[in-house]
Amino acid sequence: MRYLLLAISLSVLFSASANEVKLCCWIVRNNDGAAGFTATEVTNLVSGVNQIYRQVAMSFVIDSLSYTNNTYLSDLVYSNRAQRNAICNITNNTGALELYFIHELNGSPTAFHNINGIVIGPSANERSVSHEIGHACNMRDIYDVHQGTSLSVTGFPAKVRMPDDWGWYPPSLTHADLVKKLLMYGFKSNIKTDISYGDIYGLRYTNSWNSARRDWDKNWFLDLVPIGFGLHGNRHPVSQ
Repeated sequence: MRYLLLAISLSVLFSASANEVKLCCWIVRNNDGAAGFTATEVTNLVSGVNQIYRQVAMSFVIDSLSYTNNTYLSDLVYSNRAQRNAICNITNNTGALELYFIHELNGSPTAFHNINGIVIGPSANERSVSHEIGHACNMRDIYDVHQGTSLSVTGFPAKVRMPDDWGWYPPSLTHADLVKKLLMYGFKSNIKTDISYGDIYGLRYTNSWNSARRDWDKNWFLDLVPIGFGLHGNRHPVSQ
C-alpha cells in the first residue's frame, strides 16, 4: 500500500520557483594522478543530489570543475584536523558551495561538512552528499540510537512528535524507522532521502566545552530536532 511519509509536500510549498545553487567542484588527486572520481561520476552524483532536493525546489549546478594533485589533501584521515582544514582551503570566497572529491577518506564518514566546504570520499553516494549539503543549509543530525548515550527513540509516530509533518502512517511504522528515512539521519542508510518541513522528534546532541579535557563534550537528549527545511533551511548555501 502506498503511503505518505511526510504529510506536507515541500515541492508544493516551494513551487514558486526552483532555487539554483552553484557548485565549485574540485577533484583532488594524489601526486601520481590517481583520483577517487571522474568528471562523469561527479556529474552523476550531482544529478542524484538534485533528485533528492526536488522536494524543496532546489537544484545544484556545477559552475566550475578543477583538478589538483596533492597526496596530503587527496588521501585524508578524518581524525586529522589539520588535513580537514587544509583541503577546505584549496579555494575560498567563490560565491558557491565548494565540493572536494578526494582519492581516499579513512575514518567513519564517507563525506563531511566544514564551513569552508564539503569533502567527499570515493564511497560516498547521492544520499551522503545530500546529507552534507543539508548541513550547509543549516540542518542538524538526527539519530534513533547512538553509542554515546543510553537514550533511544522508541514508540510510534504521533502529531506531537512531528507537528508540522503529521499525516497518515502505517500502524507497523515505528518512529525509529521513520527517523531512519530522514535525509539528516546521522548514520549511513540506504533509505534516507526524506526532507521534513518541520522539526522531528529524535535523538540529538549539543556541544559544551570541557576546560579540564580542553575538548568538547557531547550532551545527548531526546527532543524535537531542528531539521525542518521549511522552518530552518538556508536555500542559499555558500562556502566561506
